[in-house]
Amino acid sequence: MLVKYADILTTFRDGGKETKAVLVIVSGSRSLDMLDGETVRYAALDDSLADLNSDVPASLVPWVSGQWNRTFNQTGQTSLSSLHSSCRIPI
Repeated sequence: MLVKYADILTTFRDGGKETKAVLVIVSGSRSLDMLDGETVRYAALDDSLADLNSDVPASLVPWVSGQWNRTFNQTGQTSLSSLHSSCRIPI
């Protein structure tokens, strides 16, 4: 389905990435195997913060997401300058 938009979609091929106007990120309940092994891909996946140290290549999963309140203690009541000290992951 995405191939018909190939002229505007970021493309992953032969371990490289050709950046174009749109990067499609597939999110939600899905298997990494869904796109892994494709010779040409017009999409990538997101993963969770908990999986940052996995050996999944960044070209397959260039995006991570998670719930703010499970990662940071910042509630919006103080300045973001305190974010570094309240971070549960190294930055």
